[in-house]
Amino acid sequence: MYKSEQLAHQLKLLIENGSWKPHTKLPSLREQVQRSGFSLITVMNAYQELEAQGLIYSKEKSGYFVAEQNNIQIPQAYSVVSLNPEPYRVCRRLNILRDYSDEKTKLYPRN
Repeated sequence: MYKSEQLAHQLKLLIENGSWKPHTKLPSLREQVQRSGFSLITVMNAYQELEAQGLIYSKEKSGYFVAEQNNIQIPQAYSVVSLNPEPYRVCRRLNILRDYSDEKTKLYPRN
């Protein structure tokens, strides 16, 4: 696990257990660097990860804040291969032909 993921996980726990309420201002990047001992880039990456997860939001020239926590269920992704295996089979055959072709066997004949 990367350091930024470790920090993001720690901060996520603080948000989820209610230590930081919605709209509470998070420590500035530089303050978080001093608190955590991580580099500025690591802290920035952790904050960006939390922002991507919808746990925090940023305000220009104001900093980062805890977002409202909605219990939104994200649907599980479907595998395209499980829906229709035929494209997978065709691609596999084409790759086999490409891998075993030689000068005598032209895959793309030209006139």
